[in-house]
Amino acid sequence: MDRKITGVTLIEMLVVLSILAILISIGIPAYTRWVTKYKIQNDTKTIFGVLNQARIKAFSEKRTCGISWSDSTFSQIELRCDKNYDGDINATDELIQRIDLKTTFKDGSYNKVTFKKEGFGTSKTICTTLPEYNSKYNCIKISSTRILMGHYSGGDCDKNNCVAQQ
Repeated sequence: MDRKITGVTLIEMLVVLSILAILISIGIPAYTRWVTKYKIQNDTKTIFGVLNQARIKAFSEKRTCGISWSDSTFSQIELRCDKNYDGDINATDELIQRIDLKTTFKDGSYNKVTFKKEGFGTSKTICTTLPEYNSKYNCIKISSTRILMGHYSGGDCDKNNCVAQQ
């Protein structure tokens, strides 16, 4: 009697499953690292956009606007404009927008960036708390006249460690 064997043997199935397990064990950490890098870069661009929005709002409405956060490390920012025209923003001023970030950032000093009615801002640097992910954009360098995204490789989050990318 001739029998035709069709289908997959147990050994062939185990070999295929072993190869898949190896590929998955290599792929999941790489994918996780890529997702984290993407989140850092996306959040950096979000902060950059909100800073520009605050600057434009301050200039067009002729009042102080800016972003603020609660602590030296933060994952939420608030765009606020001066409601009582005292030249500063604080928790009682007009809240324009609150943004939750997917990653955590830090700054070297105080917890806000303000733009006066002329559009000139506070000099400061905002950096990610995860520089080891080596994202292209992971810090923001703010001077009195410019806002630049850059690359931060670790150390103190100050003006010298955020290399602006143009």
